[in-house]
Amino acid sequence: MELSGIVLDIADGAGRRRLLDHVDLDVRSGEILGVTGPSGSGKSTLLAVAGALAAPDSGRAVLHAGGREIDLAAGGAAAARIRRDHIGLVFQQDNLIPSLRVREQLELMTRLDRVLPPSRAARRAARERAGELLDAVGLADLAERRAGALSGGQRARVNLARALMNRPELILADEPTAALDRDSAARVTELLGAVVREAGAAALYVTHDLDQLHIADRVVGLVDGRVTAAQPAAAG
Repeated sequence: MELSGIVLDIADGAGRRRLLDHVDLDVRSGEILGVTGPSGSGKSTLLAVAGALAAPDSGRAVLHAGGREIDLAAGGAAAARIRRDHIGLVFQQDNLIPSLRVREQLELMTRLDRVLPPSRAARRAARERAGELLDAVGLADLAERRAGALSGGQRARVNLARALMNRPELILADEPTAALDRDSAARVTELLGAVVREAGAAALYVTHDLDQLHIADRVVGLVDGRVTAAQPAAAG
């Protein structure tokens, strides 16, 4: 994923306020890039641009996937397809559907924006993929449990597995452990690093918790919408 010269402003009273100020950033397949910075520095806006959720006012935002260059600023239905097919989003709030079982949370991802019902073969493939991912995050024995019966750490692991369901080339994680206790946060962070590298995806990992950044290959700061120089991640 590559961001080049990204500028994004929003209306602020009678004027404009700059959220991203000529941001240059790239992350390669199999790499985890940590992003940190104070509240209001532009981290969530950065993820919105990288996740095809917001189009910049100027600059270039592209994802290299399958030998193609995909425009992350496409907007509309094209942006929805990009997110469905190429991007895994791991938000702070897991947004699990209470009425669905754990495996169903994952299987649902394969049917997003699909007009026709899935074939029997597609349903079987989705169930197998969900089983593989739940095993990878240590939740295979909870596949039939409903979301309301899960602990916070378990919900975070379902959230991560769900983001990987469609084999995305890019993973965007926005404070995924912020609501967890320290031990649970450490376990989920280690798991995030392991499964992202196993998948060979590129990942942006935004967090305020500097202790979690040891899983990153590189770390950058974001202050007033500007990226600071990259630095090595702290040793784990």
